[in-house]
Amino acid sequence: MKSIEVKQHALLGLFVLVGTILFLVAVFFVGNNETLFQRSFILYAKFRDAGGLQAGGNIWLTGVKVGTVAEVDIIDDSTVYVAIRIKRKYKNFLKKDATAAIGRDGVMGNRILLLKNGVSTAPVEENQIISSQSGNETGDLMATLKQSGDNLQAITKNVKEITQDIEGGKGIIGELLTSERWAQKLNTVLTQMEITSQNTAVITGDLSAITKGLKGNKKGLIGTLVTDTTFSRIYSQSLASIQITSKNSAQITGDFKAISAHLKDKNNTVALILTDTAFARSLKQSAVKLDEDLEAARHNFLLKGYFKKTK
Repeated sequence: MKSIEVKQHALLGLFVLVGTILFLVAVFFVGNNETLFQRSFILYAKFRDAGGLQAGGNIWLTGVKVGTVAEVDIIDDSTVYVAIRIKRKYKNFLKKDATAAIGRDGVMGNRILLLKNGVSTAPVEENQIISSQSGNETGDLMATLKQSGDNLQAITKNVKEITQDIEGGKGIIGELLTSERWAQKLNTVLTQMEITSQNTAVITGDLSAITKGLKGNKKGLIGTLVTDTTFSRIYSQSLASIQITSKNSAQITGDFKAISAHLKDKNNTVALILTDTAFARSLKQSAVKLDEDLEAARHNFLLKGYFKKTK
């Protein structure tokens, strides 16, 4: 009796264990495949590399989960065949020229399949092979990280060399930090700048005092020039008189220019006297002759009395 009861309990326990395992397996498959009990249709896509995509992976269209990966299989050395199960209610939203690409759910998440529509307006057909876009996000990420590491290494090397040069006193910064001579020069320059600043302040104060003096002292020449309106009018009148005098001088100069032009004309008597040498000699001879005639007349007995009276 006891042996029979033990066998019955053992069979019951085994049955419960198998049932529990089957239930867990069913829940697992149902959880990974939401389209199992929904109407769906199949599409296909070919890739050169599945990149870790597995059956049960999610399929997304414009940010919405529309299905799951039904199967991933290798056709040959360079082709991976992916069966895509799409919920039928999304069929009209997926166009005939749609493309598939393998992506990742988050940074380190599982592989997913991303669908993207083109420009066509016709819906996709069942069992259609859609175009695919190959990509290796992990490889691209590693390449980017490698390039960033190389750049960081080069920058670190350059910073190290610059620091060594500065410590060795090379360059302006190195000399400023290590050379006492440059420190003294810099100190001298700062001292001179301070003195210059003080002198500038003094000059500014003096100019302010001078300005106040000009405003307050209206008896001085500069104060009068700055503040006296009467002197300003006199100064304006003087400038006007100078302007008139300048115009008159220009006119006189023009007249002299015209007179000199007339003097150059040989038909003019004055020009003839000034420029004709023959006329000058004749005039000189006439003057000598006239002087001789006057001397003869002075000795004439008829005119002696007249010349004595004029003396």
